[in-house]
Amino acid sequence: MRTALHKEVPLAIVPALVLLLSALWSIGIYVLLHPRITCTDGWSTTPLVWMLVLAVVPVACSIGGIVLVMERRKLRFGWFDWFALAVGAVAVVLGGLLIVTIVGSMRGMGIV
Repeated sequence: MRTALHKEVPLAIVPALVLLLSALWSIGIYVLLHPRITCTDGWSTTPLVWMLVLAVVPVACSIGGIVLVMERRKLRFGWFDWFALAVGAVAVVLGGLLIVTIVGSMRGMGIV
């Protein structure tokens, strides 16, 4: 019975989803950094939704990259797949650095 409910996801959706999530993360970075141009307290003026996007999207890009690599084991990667992996990796690396910076800042303020 469970096999009747299981549906295969087309492989073209995974790199497109990783690219879409990376674009969303880039918008979140813009929302984070834009107030810092005019005032020094940019992190606290960032809306909570965008803070959540900045924290969750790198994890989702990591999962999407792992799924893409696992599903494409037998097939060759196309240029779209490589591009999606590269853009997703940038979001993961910069998102990790952002989280480390935020935790370091919180530690300096005595919050953590």
